Amino acid sequence: METHQPLLTKTTFLKLLQCEKALYLNLHKPHLKDPTPPELKHRFIQGHKIGALAQLLFPGGIDISKLARTNAQRLQLTIQYINDSQKVLYEATLAHQNLLVMVDILVKTDSGYNAYEVKSSTRISDTYTRDAQLQYWVLQHSLKEPVNMHLVFINPEYQLQTSFDIQAYFKINPITITDVDSEFINQTLQRGINILQAPRSPQILPGKQCTKPYRCDFHQYCNPLSSKHGIPIPQLPVEVTQSWIKQDVKDFMDLPLLDLPPKYQSMYQAVKTNAIVYDLKFLKKWLQLVSENVIALDIETWTSPKPEIENTRAWESIPFLAAVYGQKEYSATVFTSHTESDQRYYFINEVLKLTEEYASVLVYDKTLETQTILKLGTLFPALNAKCQKLCHKFCDVFDVFKNAAVYHPEFKHQFNLKQVSRVLNPHIKLDQPLQHGIDALMAFQNYRDSNNPIIKEITETDLKAYCVNDARMTFELYNSIKNIVQSANQ
Repeated sequence: METHQPLLTKTTFLKLLQCEKALYLNLHKPHLKDPTPPELKHRFIQGHKIGALAQLLFPGGIDISKLARTNAQRLQLTIQYINDSQKVLYEATLAHQNLLVMVDILVKTDSGYNAYEVKSSTRISDTYTRDAQLQYWVLQHSLKEPVNMHLVFINPEYQLQTSFDIQAYFKINPITITDVDSEFINQTLQRGINILQAPRSPQILPGKQCTKPYRCDFHQYCNPLSSKHGIPIPQLPVEVTQSWIKQDVKDFMDLPLLDLPPKYQSMYQAVKTNAIVYDLKFLKKWLQLVSENVIALDIETWTSPKPEIENTRAWESIPFLAAVYGQKEYSATVFTSHTESDQRYYFINEVLKLTEEYASVLVYDKTLETQTILKLGTLFPALNAKCQKLCHKFCDVFDVFKNAAVYHPEFKHQFNLKQVSRVLNPHIKLDQPLQHGIDALMAFQNYRDSNNPIIKEITETDLKAYCVNDARMTFELYNSIKNIVQSANQ
């Protein structure tokens, strides 16, 4: 391996297979990456926790990542410990032919090595198998001894009982690798090196590779069309956007109106006139579904890769907070900490009490609320009929905006609850400590982990205020829709 040539990691190798331009930008222009969504950051944190937990399956190891900062240092240190016959290494770093890999857990055996790749998922995907093939290719060449590959992942059937059982929590599956295409790997590595050493980025038009198999880190940079007006045209079919880019279309407003689907035509008109547009027929039909005896509901849920409540599984969605908001600024909340016991029965019973007298229940994107309520109905059969009835009363305010039945240029094609409310109901304060669902999830986790009663009290107050505000925004959007229809009829 020539030291002056760049190294590809397993991650950048797979990035190359998705898009050559992404590989180049990743090294030379990393500042152009999209902002990392909070949800993804949280997932990374949880993944690291699962990795640390899996190390307990093979105790007594040395963590290379904690002893060295650069790849060169990690390589040198790994080789040193291997030569010293260290039995267990965490984040062992090895390279062959310009491809560098970090093995989550590497264990020396009498016959060679066992390598373990840890995943926070509950199932095996083809991507994991491809990862293992790359690791195997590097390990078999650099270790010069037989290597057995294994995948460590979360057992989807494991339920927490009285105490946590790490052996039952994890599943370890051997991965049989019979044939690795060394020629393909070598050719791909050389192609990657040539790209990284090129004077400029490859000229590649946006396409399906921008989102498959993963959304690219440089998606916004490579899909700038309509950034001025905030309408992300790449959500349209790829072949449509590609044809526009080939025509050197720079802005959404440069497009012929007839080229756009009906939904986008209303957005076009809103941007062109800088005014709100609406589909009166759609709004009237939607309002007919909503009774005057109505209240808004918001539910917050929490997930953890390691189950913390008895009889729950990894990544199971646990409701912990609900709020309702209605006429005359009426509001109420249900908060369950689940610290002493499973309080889901109490939770759903209280939610049913808060909503039973109303003919319609407003929600914003009913997916979460519906899944949560139906699951609780299955869990507690005595309440199942009432849970079914509640779901039938749901009226989804989100339907109005996702169908562009009401569109304002300031939406910028973002239909989340806060963006829409910020535009239509600016009187509602949004400067709260918690801004997003992921903030609420992380705050609840901190609440559970804290032993400080003052911190717990403040966190509970913030969580309740966040949930009530979401319910209020949903209810006020319903009022805004009614006002639009009433004004149009005058």
